[in-house]
Amino acid sequence: NLSQHGGGGGPVVLDLEAIANKVLDRNRGGFCLELNSLFAEFLRACGYHVTIVEATVAKDGTFDDLRPPSHIVLMVKTDPS
Repeated sequence: NLSQHGGGGGPVVLDLEAIANKVLDRNRGGFCLELNSLFAEFLRACGYHVTIVEATVAKDGTFDDLRPPSHIVLMVKTDPS
């Protein structure tokens, strides 16, 4: 996915319709914010409660030198009650 690096894929946008078009219709990849946002919307449409949480990458699997948040993760409640 070269879009996030200024490649020829066009600008990075966080509009769900544009992301769905890019990933599903044009068979392109996406980066964390795009893919997880689209997947969160799908899960919500299936009736799950989804919370988007900011995340970071731990260098070498440790928490010694954390970078600022640059990713997101999804917390999904699977219990319907």
